[in-house]
Amino acid sequence: MSAWSTVPGMQHRLVRLARAHAIDVLAVALLVAATIEIWGAPLPGSRPTLTVIALFVTLPLLLRGRAPLAAPLTVFAALVVGSLLEPQALYDSSFFFFGALLATWAVAEGNPNRLGVVGYGAAIATLVLVVSRFPADSSGADYVWVTVFFTAAWLAGFAVGLRARQAREAETRFRLAEERRRVEAETAVATERARIARELHDLVAHSISVMTVQAAGVRRLLRDDQARERDALGTVEETGREALAEMRRLLGILRGEDDGAELQPQPGLARLQALAAETRDGGFPVELSVEGDPYEVPAGVDLSAYRVVEEALAGGAGAAGARVVVRYEPDAIALEIDGDGDGARRGLAGMRERVAFYGGTLEAGPADGRYVVRARIPVPASEHTWQSVS
Repeated sequence: MSAWSTVPGMQHRLVRLARAHAIDVLAVALLVAATIEIWGAPLPGSRPTLTVIALFVTLPLLLRGRAPLAAPLTVFAALVVGSLLEPQALYDSSFFFFGALLATWAVAEGNPNRLGVVGYGAAIATLVLVVSRFPADSSGADYVWVTVFFTAAWLAGFAVGLRARQAREAETRFRLAEERRRVEAETAVATERARIARELHDLVAHSISVMTVQAAGVRRLLRDDQARERDALGTVEETGREALAEMRRLLGILRGEDDGAELQPQPGLARLQALAAETRDGGFPVELSVEGDPYEVPAGVDLSAYRVVEEALAGGAGAAGARVVVRYEPDAIALEIDGDGDGARRGLAGMRERVAFYGGTLEAGPADGRYVVRARIPVPASEHTWQSVS
């Protein structure tokens, strides 16, 4: 296996790096070549003057990232000065011509907007002035072919710059969308966890209240000679009251002032018929079926199963309706909600939190043009109460 395949994205990063610094490399290469030509070949004109012109025709392009318009315009200005001071040298040397082409590309790539058009105008004005300073044997054809080259370079740079800007904007939108989805998911999970905590409080608080009341009742029935039993039950009663007070204090932190609705009795599987009726009243057909022998389940599992069905129907019941199947298995409650909408996926995070809290599993996804949610919440046989659940 080569290093290219062992480093993810290496080729992509190298291509992006090459594109980002291609003009820098070409500008430096042109400067080196022009310097060699100026000092090594019999190029007419003052070598120091031509060297300075070569510096200003190439090096400003290295700053185009900070000055996308000013850098190429500096190159054009240097070419104009060069044509005034050393016209024959610019005519004899091809490197100055390529520097002008590179600046034209750069002004279009760095300004894929109205400023790019300004840069194009500056490039055309520069070539007209430079060509007009050429020796007398130059003709109108020189203007034509130079204009064609410059226009082609500008169009190519403009297209590349426009595509790069669109790619950056798309990447920015993608990052923002990802961040928004992440925040929404975290908010949904946090909200659902707080809701679960409040509901569990109500369930546990009820159980503790019953235990406390029963302990107090039994303590009053004890004989006078059962002091040890009376003290033990008193401890149970006091501990229950303290635990209940602490839970209510914590609940006050979780609940807001407008959260009074959470104090109502929590629903369960027995209320699914009413939930289906409410959904049908809203204009969305719902078919509810119960399979197996119903039995009472722990309050937390009962509530979680109801919430899964409620959330799935909220986003998955469309015009074609939904089908809800509740299956009482010997060791679990199995749920299947088959709807014609995919809005249920928005509540998947919360549903998974609920089911996972009791060691269950939840699967969801499209199937035959519909959206199906399947959940299974374990219920140990020792926790069954084999009674008919209405």
